[in-house]
Amino acid sequence: MTLTPAPPAAGQPTLPVARPRTSAAAVIALIAGVLALVPVAVVLGIVALFRTQRRGLRGKRLAVVALSFSAAWTALAMIGIIASAAYVGSQSGPIETFATGTCFTYTDSVDANSGIDVIGCDARHDGEIVGVYGLGGSFPGTSASEVQSVLGCVRTAAQEIADPGGFGTAARLNVYFPPSQSAWDSGFRSATCVLTNADGSQFSGDARDGSRLTAQQKQVLALTAESVLLRMKLDYLPGAHWQIAAPLESRLAAVDRSEASALRGLAAQAPGGAGSDGLPSLLTALADTESAEAGHASVNATVATNASAWQQISDARNATDQTAENAYADLRTGLGLSNPD
Repeated sequence: MTLTPAPPAAGQPTLPVARPRTSAAAVIALIAGVLALVPVAVVLGIVALFRTQRRGLRGKRLAVVALSFSAAWTALAMIGIIASAAYVGSQSGPIETFATGTCFTYTDSVDANSGIDVIGCDARHDGEIVGVYGLGGSFPGTSASEVQSVLGCVRTAAQEIADPGGFGTAARLNVYFPPSQSAWDSGFRSATCVLTNADGSQFSGDARDGSRLTAQQKQVLALTAESVLLRMKLDYLPGAHWQIAAPLESRLAAVDRSEASALRGLAAQAPGGAGSDGLPSLLTALADTESAEAGHASVNATVATNASAWQQISDARNATDQTAENAYADLRTGLGLSNPD
C-alpha cells in the first residue's frame, strides 16, 4: 500500500493585532471640558496629546475636543466679564439700590424719584450717595422711620464727607427712607443719604475725598462735621416736615455741647503748631457760639410742636444760626480753607 504524503502545511494562522488602549487622561479631559472645569481639561488634554503620540495610545481626538471645549468656555467667560463691566458702567435704577460713594445724574434730569444713572465722580454729577443708614428690627412707622433715617444720615454723612462746610448754600442732605410697611416688606429697610444741590447745579469730584486736606484741617473738620450738617437740615426744613424739627434741634443741642468742649480742648493744645497763629482764639470763639446755640436748640426742641410753631422758630433761629456759621467761617479761614459763596 502506497502512502500519499500529506500536503505541505499552509502556515500557522496569524493572530489579530491588539488595538491600542485609550488614554485615560484624554477621557477625563473630555469630561472636564464638558463640565467647564477648564484648568483640569487643559492640563489633562495636553498630557493626553503627548501620551497618545509617544506611547501609541488612542484618544488624541478626545484631547483635542477637550481643549476646544476649554477654549469655548474661556471665550464665554470673557464675553460675560466684558458685558458685566459695560453694564456696571452704565448702571441705572432706584437710588436706594446703590451704595455709599455712588455719584449720579438724574434719569429724568429733575430729581431722584424716577431713578438715577451712575457716573464717575470725576465727571459732572447731580449728586452723590454719602451714606446708607440701616434701620433694624421691624418697621417703626412712617414718622419714626423719617426721624431715625434723618438723624442716622446726618451722623453717617458727617463721617463720610471730607469737608461738609465746603459746599455752597444750595447744598442739601436729602434722605430717602422706607415710607411704608409695604416698602419695608419689599426689602427697603435702609435710609439713603444723598448730597445734592437745590438749585440744580452739579458737583465735580468725590465729596468723601480728603486727600488734599492737612492733618490739622481734617481734625477740625471731622470734629465740627455733624453740627454743620444739622444746621443744613434745620435751615431748609419745610413746615410740612415739622415733626422732625424737635429731634434735630435736640440732637444739635447735644452735638454743640460736645463740640464746644472738644474745641476748647484743641484751643488749649494749639493744634498743629506751625501756622497756628490766632487759631486758639478762633477755636474758642466757635466753642462759645456753639454753647449759646445749644441753649437755643434745647428750647426749640420743646416748643416745636406743630407746623406754625416750627415756622416761628425757623424765622427766629436764623440769627443765632448765623452767629455760629460766621464763627465757623472765620475758623475755616484760619485753617487755610476757602469759604463757599
